[in-house]
Amino acid sequence: MTKLVAFGDSIFAGWDGKENVSANQRIPELIGQHLGWQVANVAIGGTKYDNSSNGFTAMVNKTDVSGFDYALVSYGVNNFSWPEALATVKQNAVNGFEALKRKNPNIKILLELPTEDFRQGSKTLYDVNDAFWNQNQLDDMLIDVAKQEGLEYYDWRPDPLITYENANQTLGDGNTGVHPTKATMRAIAQRLAEKFKQMAGGTVQPSPPPHIDPPHDNPPKTDKPENKPQPPVVKTVDELRLDRLADLFGIGTNVSNGINRTLNKINELYSQMHNLMGTDSKQVQATLIAPDNALTRPLR
Repeated sequence: MTKLVAFGDSIFAGWDGKENVSANQRIPELIGQHLGWQVANVAIGGTKYDNSSNGFTAMVNKTDVSGFDYALVSYGVNNFSWPEALATVKQNAVNGFEALKRKNPNIKILLELPTEDFRQGSKTLYDVNDAFWNQNQLDDMLIDVAKQEGLEYYDWRPDPLITYENANQTLGDGNTGVHPTKATMRAIAQRLAEKFKQMAGGTVQPSPPPHIDPPHDNPPKTDKPENKPQPPVVKTVDELRLDRLADLFGIGTNVSNGINRTLNKINELYSQMHNLMGTDSKQVQATLIAPDNALTRPLR
């Protein structure tokens, strides 16, 4: 039987903002039920990417991972709410993944980027914490780690389950919290199970999955659709958001990231116009010399 080991914080440990759910309702165990895999969940509440006794690296060192086929790693919300320098968080994440690969070179690792955290008054991914970085920067940094370490990753930002607007329904502690309800845990587990199926080449033969509701504990009743006109399909493009300049000595990186995101958004709009109207499919390209972060005359 395929075996999965899960490392994480209170979200994987099953705290829903009000109480601990039973083990078979936690996200890693729900993934195992969906795929027919055996799961070991070693998540501990309050943990993060750090060098503490229960941090990611320490948990890897404490856990016998030799018999596992897959690992699922999900930290980050506590790094944002109780922060250190982002470079320190990155190094601690790298240390943990390097330790995991040393202990089991054949294990396949999925890094789940953190879902959105509203505990420190944040309402968007772009609100900065006490260390002057935001959740969007944390996500981008973790993707850099995944690419550096050769890991698969799951990014919630393109299609989030949890937003400030729906947090009172999707989180047990609402829009001042971070902990998913049971229904949201099921929805998260379903998304991650699908990602694991992709990693396995689509060859997983899942056992009958648990009933998975949308992330609403009491979904509203709907009318029968027989005579109801169908709404038109509307294709939307997400808003372009640029990082705030939180650190003057990161100005070069900030400018480069802003330029790249703007070009990507322009190309996304061109692609939609091409699909809908048959317009020119060429993409915008630009050769740019990215400035460094030194506060020098060339940068000005």
